[in-house]
Amino acid sequence: MKKVLKEDLSNMGFDFKHYTHILNTAKGSRYFFCYEFGYLFIKQDEVLLVKNESLLNQ
Repeated sequence: MKKVLKEDLSNMGFDFKHYTHILNTAKGSRYFFCYEFGYLFIKQDEVLLVKNESLLNQ
């Protein structure tokens, strides 16, 4: 997991409109995934990047 600024990702060409699926957690968080890599908006300008290893074994 890593916190990054949303603006930094946008400046590198990341498009938040493209994702393969959404994971809604029991606590109400919503992760957006593009294959095994996902992100969660944690603040208005910050994003938490995650990698779902379990998707690699399917």
